[in-house]
Amino acid sequence: MKGKRSYIFGIIILVSFAMLYSSMWITSDVHGNLIDGRALKLHLSLKYPRASIFLSDCIYQSVDLNHLKSFLNSNNIPSMTYISEFRDCDDYAIMMLGNWKETYPYENLFGYIVFEKGEYLHATNLCIDNNGNEWIVEPQCGTYYKVPENLSVVFIFI
Repeated sequence: MKGKRSYIFGIIILVSFAMLYSSMWITSDVHGNLIDGRALKLHLSLKYPRASIFLSDCIYQSVDLNHLKSFLNSNNIPSMTYISEFRDCDDYAIMMLGNWKETYPYENLFGYIVFEKGEYLHATNLCIDNNGNEWIVEPQCGTYYKVPENLSVVFIFI
């Protein structure tokens, strides 16, 4: 009987996590989707188990991809001169994050991500759109693409 109880308890826990994970959006309106910080942390922790994750807010609003496209077309960070170790990927990503927060202060599902790229670490920006899709934003060239499967993420700050 004890083994059966443990099995049932395990199923209840898994179903609870699955329900929370599958319904992470709190609400949706014309301004985008809102997500609870705890649900976001759970989502990111399950997807990137090796990553150190720092979330600074309790509620997050998704990013409108039209805003992202407009922002990247008008942003001057990619035109800045690359200087190894002084103005490289981490510096570009920090500057891009600051510019995004200044331009779209309420669309705060835009952050900083570090992942393994070969034998090195690479820093870029991460955003989550109104449909829950995750995007890598390359601040050095002003492009974005969907987060690849099996990305080896080590750090996220949103």
